[in-house]
Amino acid sequence: MLYPTDADLLARIREGDHQAREIFAEKHADWARFYAEDQGAKSDADEIGQHVVMQMILRPPATLRGTTARPYMCQAIRRRVYRVRGRALIEAITCGSDLADRRTSPSDKLATLELLQQVWAAVEKLTTRERTVMRMRYGDDLPFGEIADAIGRREPTVRSIHARALRKLRDFF
Repeated sequence: MLYPTDADLLARIREGDHQAREIFAEKHADWARFYAEDQGAKSDADEIGQHVVMQMILRPPATLRGTTARPYMCQAIRRRVYRVRGRALIEAITCGSDLADRRTSPSDKLATLELLQQVWAAVEKLTTRERTVMRMRYGDDLPFGEIADAIGRREPTVRSIHARALRKLRDFF
């Protein structure tokens, strides 16, 4: 099937064309999921992809810098994946307590933002090696073996560095 350009579809969506919404969703749903997986979303890739496509449909940009919406969607997907990874780090630090699940009401979202700021402030107090291991583990979602290869250490050493960093972060809270 030959699709119209994203610019044409988004213009039709802004005019209220429901068929254009369906075409846009069909055109980008699989790509968004695959891109989210590629960015490290893993089990959240489907949800992130759907969310970003729906946001583009519900709030399309006024203009595109070309004929495709994918650069906008790439940026939105990367932001969502970053948030998911941030929650994973918070859950690791707080041992899965209810602090990690504050995302329902506006006040809870503010509390989560404040908690994230505290987490990043605590992360800045870690040594360079500890920050590198934490970034690779939670930011790049790498297993300990790959982190060990990347930084030139043995896997048990990397696990110790990770455990020490988590202990320091937990002590901070």
